[in-house]
Amino acid sequence: MKQCNNCRAQVDDDTKYCPYCGSRLEENNQENTTYYDYYDNNGNNDNDDNHSHYDSNNIYNATSSNQSQNTDGSSTALAILSFFFPLVGLILFLIWHSDMPLKAKSCGIGALIGFISNILLGICCSISWISALFY
Repeated sequence: MKQCNNCRAQVDDDTKYCPYCGSRLEENNQENTTYYDYYDNNGNNDNDDNHSHYDSNNIYNATSSNQSQNTDGSSTALAILSFFFPLVGLILFLIWHSDMPLKAKSCGIGALIGFISNILLGICCSISWISALFY
């Protein structure tokens, strides 16, 4: 599988344009081309002969979901925040799991490790406290 240079999405090897952001996927081409479908106010496709239109200027993204994909990436800072505050990490994971899966995964892993660490630390503290009572 190929990776889009623009949005970093995984696409099939035989694909010429990224289905997520519309960028051209050929390695030799320096031009950044964006794919757009044009719809009228009723949601009907307004393309002539159902062909796609391309904009070589790439001024803006075709859809708002592509904007979130362009800002998606794993984040060490969010993982650390989620480690120390597992509830915050869980909330961020639930909010971002469909829009920004890489950030959501960072938050989820940090929250899970933080939660397990808190349980293990609580067990160790309980054992040491109970042993201090009897000695």
